[in-house]
Amino acid sequence: MSSDKPFSTTKRILAILAGTGLTIGLAAGAFLYWKLHYSLPVLDGQARLFGLAGEAKVERDALGVPKITAQNEADAYRALGYCHAQDRFFQMDLLRRRSAGELSELVGRPTLELDKDALIYDFRRSAQQNFSALPPEQRALVEAYTQGVNAGLHSLKTAPWEYTVLRSQPRDWEPIDSMLVGYTMVMQLQDAGYYERCLTVLRDTLGESALRFFAPAIGPDDAALDGSLADLPPLPGPGAINLRPKPKTANPDIELTEAYPARWGGTWVEGAGSNALAVAGSLTKSGAGLLGNDMHLELGVPNIWYRAGLSWPAAKEGERIRFDGLTLPGVPMPMTGSNGHVAWGFTVSYADISDLVPIEYDTLAPQYYKTPEGEKKIEHRHYKIKVRGEAPVDHRHVWTCWGPIVGKNAKGHLLTLLWTAHQPGAVDFSFASITGAQNTAQAVAIAKHSGLPALNMLVADRSGAIAWTLAGRLPARRGHSGRLPVVHSFGDRGWDGLLPGDKNPSVMYPEVGYFSSGNERLFGDERLAVLGDGGY
Repeated sequence: MSSDKPFSTTKRILAILAGTGLTIGLAAGAFLYWKLHYSLPVLDGQARLFGLAGEAKVERDALGVPKITAQNEADAYRALGYCHAQDRFFQMDLLRRRSAGELSELVGRPTLELDKDALIYDFRRSAQQNFSALPPEQRALVEAYTQGVNAGLHSLKTAPWEYTVLRSQPRDWEPIDSMLVGYTMVMQLQDAGYYERCLTVLRDTLGESALRFFAPAIGPDDAALDGSLADLPPLPGPGAINLRPKPKTANPDIELTEAYPARWGGTWVEGAGSNALAVAGSLTKSGAGLLGNDMHLELGVPNIWYRAGLSWPAAKEGERIRFDGLTLPGVPMPMTGSNGHVAWGFTVSYADISDLVPIEYDTLAPQYYKTPEGEKKIEHRHYKIKVRGEAPVDHRHVWTCWGPIVGKNAKGHLLTLLWTAHQPGAVDFSFASITGAQNTAQAVAIAKHSGLPALNMLVADRSGAIAWTLAGRLPARRGHSGRLPVVHSFGDRGWDGLLPGDKNPSVMYPEVGYFSSGNERLFGDERLAVLGDGGY
């Protein structure tokens, strides 16, 4: 006669295990809920914020968008930093780490190659140099914002939930971190030589006739502001394009040596663009200008932009400065929106802001290269990449006086990257003064002298005036167009730093009564020579 006791014992064990598992699951769920709940921003009550000149008020609408009322500009950005940190600190952390090549310290080995790629450009060094050169009023704004960020971060009952997942703790914000966020946007919005490299491969592989046909500077279907068009060059003949198969041979312009970054492809985000439309008051019922702007970058969670409203007393008695629009977490500056007098928006300009410079070097001493000032030694920059959970990784990259070495051309010459991003003044916070612009002319003047990526900016004001300008900085080229690589060793061709802002092209009050911008070529005259072809 058999017994069912073993089966009963098994059932009891399974029941105990199920109960234990359920208890652990509930406990884990409760812990996760607690972590999520207490990492949410504090929306009610009062908080002390060091450095405030007076009371700053933050009100949120039904969608959680903060409206900040402060006693002065610094306090407004101090409060904005507080809100940015409460809502988006982990995003800010990733943005500062991306350009600095420091993601692996937080994430681990999966981001090691991204860090190596970023360290080609050594943006932390550029950020330190440019931050040190900021005028006092900009430094004060960044420092006030930094105080707000750290106060907002420490006001959370627990660190943002992403740090729980990564089993890490957030690092306080530093003023230089806002510069690094700016360089991350430079990486997203500017091409670091990739388009020029494509044109060079096309020319070196198929010849000048193929380059003119496949990549004309001006075409028959362009939508330029000045209406300029040109017929397509003739189709290249079989002497240029031979479709018969040939033995594969190594092409040093396409396959780079292991000594240099084999996957280097610039910083271009494929598909980055945007579009904008400005309509003059002569075509509107109210007589005021109208502006529409869609800044589309890669989708992400959260969205790259952060809506906010700011207000503080103006210099004139009884008036107030205000801004409503988009900000960028990590930066004390408005991005796009309106101050009640003017509205402005951006699109990617695809201006040519970088050059690939072939290096001539002594075959007997290849560590030396030729410059207009004589021979110089190639510089080796060494980095230690911190990797979460592992030992630091040693990394190096090589530089010349023009910039980092990024590969070789078909003749075997090393190519160095000359980029506006590495120039003094390429990134700053002067655009913050746009909140005080009273009309399109003032807004255009501010944009031209701002340390932004090179962008199209469209502006409309209450009087009905509209304008287009190139915001940000352009290179001051000498002796060449910049479309294809040229040697700079002799001094007759090169850069004289950055172009003075007042030389940036702009157009006010177009006869047709509107501007449109979708990243296309805008001009066919001398302004095209200033902007260059960056792949529009």
